[in-house]
Amino acid sequence: MKFQTTNLLLVLGLYLLTLFSGCKAGTESLFSNTISLKGRMLSVGENLGHVHSIEAVDDYLILTDDHGRTMYTILKPDLSYCFHFGRKGQGPGEMTQASGVKMIRNGYLTLSDGYRLYRHSLDSLYRSVDNPVSTPKSKKIDTHVWVADLSDSVFVATGTFPNGKRFKFLDDKGALLAYEGDYPLEEKTELPFYIVGVSFLSMMASHPASNRFAVGTYYGGMFDVMEWNQQDFTLHRIGGICDFKPRLTSKDYMGTPNFAPDDQTRYGYIHMDSDAEYVYALYSGRFVKDGENISNIVHVFDWNGNPVCKITLDKDVRNFAIAGSKIYALYEDADIGYEIIEYVLPDNWMKK
Repeated sequence: MKFQTTNLLLVLGLYLLTLFSGCKAGTESLFSNTISLKGRMLSVGENLGHVHSIEAVDDYLILTDDHGRTMYTILKPDLSYCFHFGRKGQGPGEMTQASGVKMIRNGYLTLSDGYRLYRHSLDSLYRSVDNPVSTPKSKKIDTHVWVADLSDSVFVATGTFPNGKRFKFLDDKGALLAYEGDYPLEEKTELPFYIVGVSFLSMMASHPASNRFAVGTYYGGMFDVMEWNQQDFTLHRIGGICDFKPRLTSKDYMGTPNFAPDDQTRYGYIHMDSDAEYVYALYSGRFVKDGENISNIVHVFDWNGNPVCKITLDKDVRNFAIAGSKIYALYEDADIGYEIIEYVLPDNWMKK
């Protein structure tokens, strides 16, 4: 009897370990509440170049936008204002690549240029000043794929880091504070760190008044809310869901291994935004081989990582920005090019 009881406890323990540490397919069913929205085209295409992302702040939309010799566009939704900024180049205040990372806090816009941080005054940009404020930079040590701000002076980055950690914490000058967080691998891998980093490529969004941030895998259906403790430099997982994990697949190019999606690789969370109450994550689930990284499904979570609602849009979009009760989504059409769609959430939408 004692032997049977021991075996039963062992089986139960292994089951619980699988339940809480592994992925559970079918997490769409966790979103019991669904809202369907129909949008309105803003017809701003002639003001845009090649657009990568969109952010809402104050009464403005800020877009990562290859437009002539500039990389960013500030636009009012009523089209009464449009200003292009962020010149291409390697000189003072110039940028070498258009980044989808834009962080706005306490009147400042922070841009990430691969591994450098640039900070601009929003007031100066709104006044169309071409050379705004200062540009603190970090040394080129790691590759930052996505950066989120936890405060005025603390940032968290995902990317490819030689020490194999998933997150890097840095200050507003780009100085390293700490590396934390292991990749949720099923088993150890001999693949180079940069392949693991790209496989677990992650979008992030931060809480506006705490050290919590949300992270979702681009090539996997994993969503987590994390919390950074600035006092003792520790990282804790608060909650989240896991539908499927990224696949670690690689292919040699000229003798060098590189990340290479296979026929079973799927897009997961392809964009995220947040406010003080919720995290909004654009979820795909589609196979990479079948087409572009677009979707019309938005998963809504609270800041404990609990699923609370699913929003379905009438168009497949690339990403979006939350502005109060409105969603501004970036849409690409083969005929008209890039456009912005405005969606309005109904009153008391979380109770519907």
